[in-house]
Amino acid sequence: MRAILIIGFVSLFYSSLLGQRVTVSEDINLRSDYMYDILGKVDDKILLYRDKGFNHVLQVFDENLWEKESIELNFEKKRVTALGLLSGESDFTFFYTYRRKGDQVLACRKFDADGSLLDTTTLTTTNSLLNYQKYFFAFSKNKRYASIFSFEKENAIKVFMFDTQKMEVTWSNIYAFDFAFIRRDFREFMVSDNGGGVIVFKREEFKIGKPDERIEAYYMASTQGLITQQIIPFGDKYIVDYGIEYDNTNEKFVIAGLYGDKFRSRADGYFMMVDGSLRYIPFRSDLFTELEKNSKRKVNFLEDYVVADIIVREDGGVLMVSEMERQFSRKSNMVEGRRQSFDMRAYVDYYNEDMVVTSIHPTGDLHWQRVLRKKQFSQDDGGFFSSFFAFKSPTELRLIFNDEIRQDNTVSEYIINPIGDNERNIVMNTEYQKLKLRFREAIQISPRDFIVPSERNSKFNLVKVSF
Repeated sequence: MRAILIIGFVSLFYSSLLGQRVTVSEDINLRSDYMYDILGKVDDKILLYRDKGFNHVLQVFDENLWEKESIELNFEKKRVTALGLLSGESDFTFFYTYRRKGDQVLACRKFDADGSLLDTTTLTTTNSLLNYQKYFFAFSKNKRYASIFSFEKENAIKVFMFDTQKMEVTWSNIYAFDFAFIRRDFREFMVSDNGGGVIVFKREEFKIGKPDERIEAYYMASTQGLITQQIIPFGDKYIVDYGIEYDNTNEKFVIAGLYGDKFRSRADGYFMMVDGSLRYIPFRSDLFTELEKNSKRKVNFLEDYVVADIIVREDGGVLMVSEMERQFSRKSNMVEGRRQSFDMRAYVDYYNEDMVVTSIHPTGDLHWQRVLRKKQFSQDDGGFFSSFFAFKSPTELRLIFNDEIRQDNTVSEYIINPIGDNERNIVMNTEYQKLKLRFREAIQISPRDFIVPSERNSKFNLVKVSF
């Protein structure tokens, strides 16, 4: 049964709780589903899409997560393949392919919040007897534009840019590049809020010593998709990890990350692209002093850290969240020493621990840097319940995560203001609620609310948290 928890009621046990409202849906059985997608808030409803193979189901909830109805979406054919769904304020657009005789049809349909068909259009039709195309899906932050793209042979990408408000293809192009193996080098496809975008590749030319590495970015104009190239060499540094985002305010893509002076496995500082080239800044000693407080050894570099999130600031600067992430295999895949026999089960320990949050000015200079402590450990679960969710508002950033990866657990948050001041609070306690939250898949639906899925055994729930 759907339950509403007012966290203030348990403040007798956790005095730091501030009255968050947590709403949990009824149990949902996903045992026969291929996939699900939380569309979030459309009109005054919360929508959940479920792909059941030959059936495509829309579950409609009210704002308190009471299920109102379950609707089967209708298409031209019984069997369609979902590519992506894009929700708007009062409707959502469903992109899919299906077979029609010897053809493969790429199409989309727009539905309202009750699953009623509003519009439909066909983007392209190809002969699937010769080549059945595999499409990929990307969309803009304002959720107006969607891009459907595919790899053509070894050195080309075909792109459709679609306007979900006008329900039409604004432009389409095939881009041929002067290098092969673009699937291997491809890293990111970003769509801008005005209907353009950026295709990003990471290129390597192997040689003795350090490989010659660089980022190649290709900007697609919003009018006809005309392309311009930008090359960002890594120079003599080893890139440990990096994140890429698109800055819609300044109409450019942003790259920031961690670098090593001598090793790819050890980060000695951070970098950010400034005026088309990478600026490298070494870590200050006070960062290592803070990390040594929970360490039995001296710290003079970051090890096992990845760039977990990149948040573009209004002034063109960057907030970079790095997270310690480690995996250890507890058992070899080889069974009883026989080379031809393998145990396909996973025996992996997952560690997701401290976070380093770095605020960087548009010039690349350090604004502030903070170490935020957490300690997550799990086994054989793919790390699905680890890491964090970044909840954003104009005045603060909340990093929300499971304290421990177990069935009865406390959910905590760090609240960070623009100058780096932060505090840690308890958001909720899942004891006796039979919840196991996947914060990696959480979505923000308003400046005050987010929805996170819970999966425990075969039981699935939607959980809404309101601040």
